[in-house]
Amino acid sequence: MKISTRDSCNQPIAASRSEGPRKTIAEALHRIRSALTLGVEMTMGSSTAKDRTASCCHRGSCMPEQDLPNGRMFVVGCSRSGTTLLLSRLAGHPAVHAFPETGLLLRLFGMRGIPTALARLGLSLGREQKSLRKALGSISRLSQSELRDANIFIPKRQVYLQAALSASIHFFDQVARLQGCSWWVEKTPRHYYYAHLITEQVPNTRVIHIVRDGADVVRSIVDRARRHPELFPRQSDPYYATAQWNRALRAHIGCLGKAGHAFVIYEDLITNPERELSRLARECGLSWHPNIVAGALNGASFVASEEIWKRHAIGPILSDRNPKATVFDRPTTKAITSALNLKIYCSLVKGIRASSAV
Repeated sequence: MKISTRDSCNQPIAASRSEGPRKTIAEALHRIRSALTLGVEMTMGSSTAKDRTASCCHRGSCMPEQDLPNGRMFVVGCSRSGTTLLLSRLAGHPAVHAFPETGLLLRLFGMRGIPTALARLGLSLGREQKSLRKALGSISRLSQSELRDANIFIPKRQVYLQAALSASIHFFDQVARLQGCSWWVEKTPRHYYYAHLITEQVPNTRVIHIVRDGADVVRSIVDRARRHPELFPRQSDPYYATAQWNRALRAHIGCLGKAGHAFVIYEDLITNPERELSRLARECGLSWHPNIVAGALNGASFVASEEIWKRHAIGPILSDRNPKATVFDRPTTKAITSALNLKIYCSLVKGIRASSAV
C-alpha cells in the first residue's frame, strides 16, 4: 500500500517510537555554548568578567561591524524535505551566493548533534578545513592566481573552537563578496542540530527551517536509498527515516518564534511559491526579486555533478512525488504512521501558519 498522501495532521496521533538513550539536542547545545565560552576565555587570558561577557555577545565573528555582509542564511531541515529546492530559489536572487552542502557546524562541533571530546574543551580538530574547501569549490571556475589576487585563502587551522568558527564564517563572507554578492546561503540539512547556536554565535544570520509531511519524507528517503544503495546503504529502512524526521521536528519546534529563525512548509511552497517566497524574503530582510521564484538557472555552485537525486530541485518548482516511487505494504505503512511524531508536527505546522498570518 502506498503511504497516505493526506496531511499528517489528519492522521491518528500515536506515541512516537523510542530512539534509545541518546543525548538531547538541548544538552548538546549547552555543552557547545560552554565550549565556545571557554575558547573565548582562553583566547582573552585574564580578562575581567565584564569583558568576557562583552566578547561572548559577539563571539560569532572577529570582523568589524562595517565588514558584515547584508545577510547570512542557513537552510536546515530533515533530508528530503525540500532543502535543496529552497536553496535553489534563494540562489536565484542576484545578491545571494549559494554554497554547497559543507557540513561546517557538524565538523566543528559533532556530526550527530553530540559534541566531540575536544569540542567540549573549546578546541578544534581542524575538520572544518574540508568544509572550507567545499565552499571554495562553489567558485571553482576561478584560477589559483585569481584567488590569490583577490586575497582569498582557506584560513589556517585554528586551535580554539571559537576562532575556527569566526574564521570559517569570515571566509564564507569573502567568497560571497568575490562573487559580487552581499548575501550568502548555505544548506546542510542536519545543521538543525545547532540551529539555536547559529543565531547566537553568528551575527546577522537567519536560519530557515523547512518542514514537510512525515510520510512523504519517509517515502522519499527510502526511495532514494533503493535507487542509490551504494551511497545510502543504511537508509532503505523506513525506521531510519522516521527517526530522522522526528529528530528534526524537535529541533524545529524549539526554534519556533525565536528571533533569527524563519519557517517554510514544503507543501505550501509547492502550492503557492510566490506567496511563500515573498513572505520568507520579507522575514529575512532580503529584497524581493522575481528570480527567486524561478530559482538558479543551474546548480553548479551548490549541487555536485554526482548528486543526481538533487537535479529535480533546479528549475521549475515541482513536487518530487513519483508514481513509480517506493510503496509500502499495509503493516509497514501502519507502523510508519505510528512511529511518526504527529503531535509535534501538527503543533509546528499550526504555529508556523499562525505566525505567517500575522
